[in-house]
Amino acid sequence: MSSRKSIQKKPNAFIGDTFRASDAELLKSGILSDVMVICGDQTWNLHKTVICYRCPFFEKAFLGKFSEARDGTVTINGEDPVLVGWAITWLYSGASSEWNSESGIGVSKLVDFFQLVDYLDIDQLKTIIVSQIESVLLKAARDVQANNNDASNLVEPFLNDFFYAANTAYNTGSTAFWALRQPLVDFAANTRFSVCKNPSIWKRLEETPGLGTDILRRLITNGGNADEDGSLLVLTQTPAKCVRCKKERDFYPFTWLKDVDTSRGARRLALVGNCDTCHQAHLERAKESN
Repeated sequence: MSSRKSIQKKPNAFIGDTFRASDAELLKSGILSDVMVICGDQTWNLHKTVICYRCPFFEKAFLGKFSEARDGTVTINGEDPVLVGWAITWLYSGASSEWNSESGIGVSKLVDFFQLVDYLDIDQLKTIIVSQIESVLLKAARDVQANNNDASNLVEPFLNDFFYAANTAYNTGSTAFWALRQPLVDFAANTRFSVCKNPSIWKRLEETPGLGTDILRRLITNGGNADEDGSLLVLTQTPAKCVRCKKERDFYPFTWLKDVDTSRGARRLALVGNCDTCHQAHLERAKESN
């Protein structure tokens, strides 16, 4: 099968908790395999009962009216065999150790993996990949905050990765890639928008104006933070401790100015904020109340 051809979309019925240890063993041994997948110089002996249930692409190929169904062989052209191997491993075991955010993987590789998985039509895996992209960018934002919100030390490889993701998210025709946009905007907000002061980033934003628009929209709709009367502020400093748990933290995704009383009865504005843990708990409670 040629790469990147669109296929008939339908909801994925697969739920991740159906992974079994025996499936992983089947992939490892190849015993009782009844189909073959080829990509580049790699070949996998697989099982229709596993991959067709969990991947609409393979279901259509091996159970449909294509020649691949008769031959029992699918060739995936123009793709990276490593990425295909990751997808197959996940289909059998749910394993992500080779490409999760703890592995040191870059954003561009995860975006390439997302594109392949979109082609294979594995919705649940796409959601997981977006989560890993969020984690990689969150770590980078933490580093910027730890550096007094100075984004000037962001290295060129990271910026190349970031704008590769931006180009894919904003300049690719398919709406499937819109899922990649939010992590990029969140990254800018989590650096207190200091990343936008980087001259090289300004220049690259001209190539992806959609990202610049979304960052601006985030800024004017509480993407900066607001004081208590709703006036917009961009707070580039971070508090000494979390206003909720009272603990000193190194990352504050949400900050604002609070009107407080001083010991002499005067009033002043104090910089306060929620640490990541407290902010996530607040979002969960808000979601439940809705």
